[in-house]
Amino acid sequence: MSNWIETKYVFTGSKEEISKFNEIIDKVFKEQEENSWWGGINLDYIVKELNEDPNEVDCRGTIINPKLLKNKTTLKFTTMTKSHSCYELFEIVCKKFSTLQYYFVAQEPSIDIYETNDKEKKYFKCGKKYKYMSKKDIQREIKVLKKFYKEWNEYIQTRFGMKE
Repeated sequence: MSNWIETKYVFTGSKEEISKFNEIIDKVFKEQEENSWWGGINLDYIVKELNEDPNEVDCRGTIINPKLLKNKTTLKFTTMTKSHSCYELFEIVCKKFSTLQYYFVAQEPSIDIYETNDKEKKYFKCGKKYKYMSKKDIQREIKVLKKFYKEWNEYIQTRFGMKE
């Protein structure tokens, strides 16, 4: 059984770039049916809208309840993802939209995952059990996960003659 990580995100940036990112999310929600038992849209649709390959970008999960705040410089949403947060996807978003920054709080109590990158607690009031994830930690995690999934896919293909 997979463990599902609930991650809450806050994106900040220029009105123009927040609006563009929000338009991508809105487009996907309008074109796709909600497709999970908790609602939401698969993250791979967002990856495709960013002109990236969902087979190359970690995007196993869904996005839920996107909300553009009245100030138009802040976008909030939640994701439900398998085993870990989708850092890689949101790092790509920030590369494509250079003014954007994201803050998150992630939790999966059954496997003791409590993480945040909101060191100043500006958006999330996290307790002591939350591990602070620096930019360097996030990059290291992306690297480790890429290696793991590459090896896992090779194993599945060799063992069963199929892709994950």
